[in-house]
Amino acid sequence: MVESAFQIHHEIIISAKSLVHDSSEHLTSYCIVYINDQNKEIGRTEVIEQESNPNWKNTIRIPANTFPSTRLKFSIMGVKTINDTLEEFPSLEEEIAVTNVAISEIMNEGCQISKGFKRGDGKIKVKLQVINREVQKLYFQFSATRLAARDMNNKSDPYLIIKSKGKRSSEIHKTEVVKNNLEPIWGRFILTGSRLFKDNPERRLIIECWDWDKLRRDDLIGTAEISIDELLLSTFEFSIYMNGEFSGVIKSQCTTIPSFAEYCHSGLGLNFNYAIDFSKTKTNTHNLNGKPGTYMHALNTLAPKIEEYDYDKIFFGYGFGGFKPNQTDEWFYLTKDDSNIEIDGYQNIIVNYSDIIKTITPSDDIILSPLIERIRQVSISKTENTEYNVLMIFTHGKVLDIENIKNIVVKSSMAPMSIVVIEIGNAKNSNLKNLIGKKEIVAREEGVEVKAVRNNVQFYRLIDFIKNPDGLVTNMMNRVCEEISEYFAYLKTIRI
Repeated sequence: MVESAFQIHHEIIISAKSLVHDSSEHLTSYCIVYINDQNKEIGRTEVIEQESNPNWKNTIRIPANTFPSTRLKFSIMGVKTINDTLEEFPSLEEEIAVTNVAISEIMNEGCQISKGFKRGDGKIKVKLQVINREVQKLYFQFSATRLAARDMNNKSDPYLIIKSKGKRSSEIHKTEVVKNNLEPIWGRFILTGSRLFKDNPERRLIIECWDWDKLRRDDLIGTAEISIDELLLSTFEFSIYMNGEFSGVIKSQCTTIPSFAEYCHSGLGLNFNYAIDFSKTKTNTHNLNGKPGTYMHALNTLAPKIEEYDYDKIFFGYGFGGFKPNQTDEWFYLTKDDSNIEIDGYQNIIVNYSDIIKTITPSDDIILSPLIERIRQVSISKTENTEYNVLMIFTHGKVLDIENIKNIVVKSSMAPMSIVVIEIGNAKNSNLKNLIGKKEIVAREEGVEVKAVRNNVQFYRLIDFIKNPDGLVTNMMNRVCEEISEYFAYLKTIRI
C-alpha cells in the first residue's frame, strides 16, 4: 500500500479580507471547512464579531491520509445580529462567500494561497503548516571503527540492534550484516519520530553490536547506552564496551526528512514531462477506427488531475519510438516548433499530440535511454534545487536498450527527478517493469560499480485503473512525494 503524503499531520490557518454582509448590521463571521467531494465538515473557526478582515485563531486540522489532490471547500458564514441596548441577539446565519481549493494548489503557492471567492465579495488566505513532528521521518546511517574481532580470521561480521531501555525493552531497528569488516558502514534507513519516542522523548536507547555467525549463536561485540537527543544529533560518536573492555567506536548520522508540504513552502516546484510512445503496434493505440485511441484516453483522463500538482502549469512533451520529418535523434518534441517547446496547460498537451500524430513515422524498435538522459541533464542543470522533474512515460512495447536505461536510472536516482511508466493497452509487453523498486540496480562508470541511492521509478498498467484513474494519480503522487523527501535526504547525507 502506498503511504499517504499526509501521514505527517498538517493544519490550515484561515483569514479573509474585505468581507461584505448587510451594511445595516454588524459583520460577524466564521469559516467552515469541508472535504469538497464528500461535503464532509472537518472543522470550523471561532466567530469574530464586527470585522470585515477576520484573522481566525482556531486552526483546522487536515485528517491523516488525506491526499494532496483533495479539494477543500471554504464556506464563510455571516451571522446577522441586532444591537439593542448593548445586547446582541443572533437572528440569522447565511453563507456570504464560498470557494474551493485543492491542497496541492496551496502547496504549489509555497503553502500559502490567497484567492477570491467563487461566490461572494472579498478574498480568502489559507496557510498550510506541519503540526505533528512525532511522525516526522528521520534518515539514519551508522558506521564503526576499531571493532573488536570475534572470528577466527581476526575479523567480525557486525550488525547493530537499536533497542529501547527498560523492563519492556523492544527492538527499534536491526541493520544488515557487513561481512569480514572491522570498520563497517551500514546502509541508510528511515525511522519515524513516533517509533523512537513511543510517547516518551526522554527514554534511553541501547545500541548493541553483534558478530553474525552462520553455524552458531551470534557473539556480542559490545553495547552502549545513549539518549534520543544524542541519536538525533547530525553526527554523534560513542564507544561500545564488552564486560568493561573497549570494543570499538560507533558513529551515527541523522538527517530529518521534511514533508512534501514543507518542501513546497521552501519554494520547490514540480515540472511534469510527458513522453509518448509512437512505435509500431498490432493494434492502433493512437487512433482506433477514426476515434480517439488509448493514448488519447490516457491523456484526457490523467493530464487534468496531474496539472493540479504542476506549479506553473507549463509542461514539456516528447515523443519516442518514431520519427518526425528530418529528425535524427531517438526522441522529438511534441511541439511543431523545436525552438518553442513549452506547452501551456494540459489541454495543449492533447492538442499538440493530436496534431503531431499525422506527421510521425512509427519505428519498429523503441530506444528510450537518450530521452531519459535528456531529462536527467535538464534536472541537474538547475543548481538551486528549486525544481523537481517528473518524467511520465506512456508506452506499449519493449525497449531495446534496457541495460543503458538501467545505467541512466542509477544516475537519475542522484538527480531531482522521478520516472513514472504507464503501460498502455492490454498486452503486458513492457520490460520497464523490471526497474520498479530496484535500489540494487548497479551501473558501471569507468569500470566502477555505482548503485542507485533511492528508488525513483514507478510502473502502472492503465487497464488496472480503468475504473479508478484518480487512484492511479493518487498512488503516483504520494510516491513522488516520498521520492522527493528521499532525494533531499540523500543530499543531506553527502553533505555531512
